[in-house]
Amino acid sequence: MAYESDQALVRKTLEEMAVELEWRSKAKKPVVFREGFGSSRVNYSVDVWIDDANDTRSRSSDFREAVWWSLKEAGIVIVFPQLDVHGAPGVVQPTETTKSLKDSGCRGYWNCVICFPS
Repeated sequence: MAYESDQALVRKTLEEMAVELEWRSKAKKPVVFREGFGSSRVNYSVDVWIDDANDTRSRSSDFREAVWWSLKEAGIVIVFPQLDVHGAPGVVQPTETTKSLKDSGCRGYWNCVICFPS
């Protein structure tokens, strides 16, 4: 989650989502962990148990979808890697390609923002 996110709300949302999963094993309660601090996000993991190991793949998909919708409904943003590249004056000169990338926002898996000093 983004560093700017309300971390208490993130934990609460993940905990509530996991407990409400109809297909989870009732033998063990789900557990939410704050795993660490990444370069652009706070990393969480959620442990949920299932009764039938043959359902692992479908339940993993169901779980990811439940995470997506619960965070979206709570207004919590799932961040993606971003990279800001700053060129030193006289070293990096903007080209038509880099100008169009900057103007377009370079949307894709990686969000590229190319900044050129004036």
